[in-house]
Amino acid sequence: MKRTVLLLVISLLSIFSCEEKTNKRNNITMNNKCLKENINISSSFIDDIDLKKFKYKEEYIEDIRIYQILDASYRKNFFEFLGSRNFEMGEYEQVFFIKILLTYIQQNNDIEFYNILNELFTNKNLGYFLEDYELYIYELFLYKPSFFIQGAYFSKNHELIDYINKSLPLAFLISNNEINIKLCDNCSEVNLFIDKNTVDQIKLKELKETIYQQSLIKITNRKNMDSIYCYNIYKYLNSKSIEGLNENEKLFYEKKYNPFFKDNIIYLKKYHAKINDPDGYTNLRKEKSTQSEVIQIINSGESIEVLDNSDDWFEVKTKDGNIGFVHKSRVKTK
Repeated sequence: MKRTVLLLVISLLSIFSCEEKTNKRNNITMNNKCLKENINISSSFIDDIDLKKFKYKEEYIEDIRIYQILDASYRKNFFEFLGSRNFEMGEYEQVFFIKILLTYIQQNNDIEFYNILNELFTNKNLGYFLEDYELYIYELFLYKPSFFIQGAYFSKNHELIDYINKSLPLAFLISNNEINIKLCDNCSEVNLFIDKNTVDQIKLKELKETIYQQSLIKITNRKNMDSIYCYNIYKYLNSKSIEGLNENEKLFYEKKYNPFFKDNIIYLKKYHAKINDPDGYTNLRKEKSTQSEVIQIINSGESIEVLDNSDDWFEVKTKDGNIGFVHKSRVKTK
């Protein structure tokens, strides 16, 4: 019996040892590859990536090995080289590397590359060039937010993700001040809106298609009746943010970021009531006046949605979708 148990333990240790060696071999094989071997230029969301044009130490930049770029000492010297190039003299090595790096992150989930992007962002000589590609970084974040969370936790560097959390809304999201949220068809109680026109301009195909799958929402400005169409990405972003995170990464996210873009989240608590009129019905009017045009007759007991109760005349929405005004004396809270 003891002999059997001993053999079983030895067998299990042998299996684990083989798996560990296999994983190490796979990592070595991966890290021996050059940057271009792990990306498909034709599928990049960035245009005009010209290979075999820019070199570092007599080697094309796209041929740099992954293990080299992951080495802090090598990267320091490489970044110094990039920072020394004169953009005004047509030396675009720094721009080319940014394109390669963002494409690599688009197509791979190697979280160590978050640290490289973060270093590039905080580098006083190179961060300037990254500004021209901010929209691409924002798209990457919306596409794979968990990658940025894992990278920030792993590297203990979160300047980049902090910046994204602060600045992305200015370029992509709709604020509460921009819309009259009272006239919003099919809104949820919690909303994070992105304008359809903004989505149409997104370069990252997979992200664009995913957002298109969300419900299209129409928001109308009550004053001028102008309408915009947008998507609510609140649930999508929350789900993607925790995708693949381990417990420590989830805790890091919950404490520091959950939810992202807090100031742009629009909370709507739906307020339902009923019509209560001794005459058996009341009039839904176009304006706040008994002399105003009647839009619809609402029977007593009929449910309505109250959009604004800040005046003697409540702005309400009927079950037929009509919006108008009813005097507060005719409204009874459920």
